[in-house]
Amino acid sequence: PLPCPPSEEDGVSELVSRGVHIALAGLFMFGLIQRTLDPSHGWCELLDVVCRKNCQAHKEIRFGFLSRSNTFRLPGLLEELLMSQFLSFRELQPEFEEASGSPVVSRFACLDCRQLSLESPKVRGLRATCGLHFHFFAEEDDVHDVLAPMSEHWHEKDQATMSAELSGDWCTAASLNGRRLSSVPGDLQILFEPGGVLHGRGCDEFDPVHEFSIAGFWTAEMVFMRKIASNLSVDLLGFFQPDGCIRGTWLIDTRTGGFWAWKGRPRFATYASFASASGAEGVGDVP
Repeated sequence: PLPCPPSEEDGVSELVSRGVHIALAGLFMFGLIQRTLDPSHGWCELLDVVCRKNCQAHKEIRFGFLSRSNTFRLPGLLEELLMSQFLSFRELQPEFEEASGSPVVSRFACLDCRQLSLESPKVRGLRATCGLHFHFFAEEDDVHDVLAPMSEHWHEKDQATMSAELSGDWCTAASLNGRRLSSVPGDLQILFEPGGVLHGRGCDEFDPVHEFSIAGFWTAEMVFMRKIASNLSVDLLGFFQPDGCIRGTWLIDTRTGGFWAWKGRPRFATYASFASASGAEGVGDVP
């Protein structure tokens, strides 16, 4: 799902030639199966980076994971891993329920991700887990539309410039039960405000006639927003990648999985007609 790595040598090709990515993937899956995995350890982050920068590593890790997925119930274990990571995010005020005698997070009372930092091992660990969800389940077209590219150094600009570049139409996909879903979270039209607040609207394939609202917060490193529909709400915590795409996790009730987002034209007919008629500036009208 990623462009081929840059032409300049960054050391990743050497690691892949030595099979380091295979060893890291083995450690990841063994720890997942044994329920001893701690994503805050640096090698999980290294596996994510290697897959992001090297096409060969990405393809081999994806194949290795999916070929063992059913045998070892890996999708369910991935969901358990994410849920265990949520428990430590006290800054976001997690709300708990009991499941099989253990606490699980059902939602977060606070969406303000501006109080989180990638200096924290737990935040970097969650970013790595979200990245691996993308590597396992995303498709080749889950990248920015060629008509809506992000500038090369977008994250190094001032917040007002970043907000203008990030605002607009976004496409999303998600992972659930070991497979990719293109129908949810849906097509989003988001306004990123310079102060770190975002809001917008969207539509998914399950109910293309009715829009849902989006509200949340963002920084140059991450975004935390809530999809609010008539019959449900979904928390979406994601991390910006160097190219401006988002890789993250969704939470609804006590279920979770991965999601990812990229800038692109709306895919669902009703919303596509609305978006083309209103333009990106229409996002600002959403409360």
